[in-house]
Amino acid sequence: NSKLLIVARANHNETEDKLKLAGADRVLYPYSIAGHRMANLAFQPGVIEFFDSITKAGSVELAVQEVILPATSPLVGKTIAEAQNTQSDDTMIVALKKAGGPITGSRQEARIEEGDTVIVVGDPERLAAFREKNREI
Repeated sequence: NSKLLIVARANHNETEDKLKLAGADRVLYPYSIAGHRMANLAFQPGVIEFFDSITKAGSVELAVQEVILPATSPLVGKTIAEAQNTQSDDTMIVALKKAGGPITGSRQEARIEEGDTVIVVGDPERLAAFREKNREI
C-alpha cells in the first residue's frame, strides 16, 4: 500500500540507512526524543504542559490534526490569513506545509494550493467538521 507510512525505531544513527533501505519512511530515536523533551520541560514547562494537555486521550478539549487539501477545498487560493478569517468553525490553522517544498517569501502571503497540508487546532468535533469540509469530493 503506497499510502502506508512505515515508522521504525532505532537506538543508533548508523541504523537509519538500513531501516530506510528496508522500507521505513521515518526513523525515530526514542532516547533522543526523550532528551529533547526533558530539555524542553526544563526550559519551557508551560509549552510542554499545554501540548500534553491537548494531545492526551481522556478529557481532551483541544486536538491537533493535519489535513491534506484537495483541489476542491475552499481554502485553495487563499493566504493563511484569508483562510483563517473565513473559518467559522472555531478551528485555527497554525501551520502550512507546502506540497512542493518549503515556503518561499512571506509566510503570511503564501497561497494555499492543492496538495498542501494545514495543521489545525480545535475541539475534536470541530476538527471533524473541518476535515469534512476540506475533503476530496
